Amino acid sequence: SLDELEHFEALTSRFARLSDFIIQKIFRLIEKIDLDESIGSTVRDRINRAEKKGLIISAEEFIDIKELRNSIAHEYHQNVMFAVFNDVLRYCPIIFNTVIRIHNYCQKYSVSIN
Repeated sequence: SLDELEHFEALTSRFARLSDFIIQKIFRLIEKIDLDESIGSTVRDRINRAEKKGLIISAEEFIDIKELRNSIAHEYHQNVMFAVFNDVLRYCPIIFNTVIRIHNYCQKYSVSIN
């Protein structure tokens, strides 16, 4: 239905924004804090380092997520978007798990002030 389509489009848009934010902002910020920042590193390098830190379970899955995000950003045809919806649903649990892993990783930087 049109209502369902609207919900899937909203989910897809939020999925794209969150995955991009995680890769482009969060992973980069954690590298700066950990003093692991490399000049001229690629997105693939950043994803591989995130896997080594335990922020993500699989670098390959996150590379697929990045490619899916790019597809979402550049595809506007409805028939293509239906295939994208299935992929978004498949990768949402991985994104949610990653948010939890990032939170847990960052706990080591929290300071308790009594």
